[in-house]
Amino acid sequence: MNIDKAAFAKAVSAQQKERRAIEDEEAKKAIGQRLSSEAARLDLSGTAAAVRAGCSRRTWLHYESGATTPDAAMLRRLDALGFDVLYLVTGRRGGERKHNI
Repeated sequence: MNIDKAAFAKAVSAQQKERRAIEDEEAKKAIGQRLSSEAARLDLSGTAAAVRAGCSRRTWLHYESGATTPDAAMLRRLDALGFDVLYLVTGRRGGERKHNI
């Protein structure tokens, strides 16, 4: 059996791209859910969180829905407001450690 290596590599690459896209969408939704959870932990409504973080309510809604994710500057502002930024990004609380050894 003769396998076209280039076609095979292209198919594998396409599958990997699709898998990454799905994982990225799931990650954005998870970040949005954790953002909402952190705002609630800090007793902030979505509107109050948006005002204190310096963004519009619409932007905040996009963050919470997973349509977009906060950039580094926004994460820095959220950290200053008491949000657990490590938790937002990874799902692990600040004191937790993950070892891959």
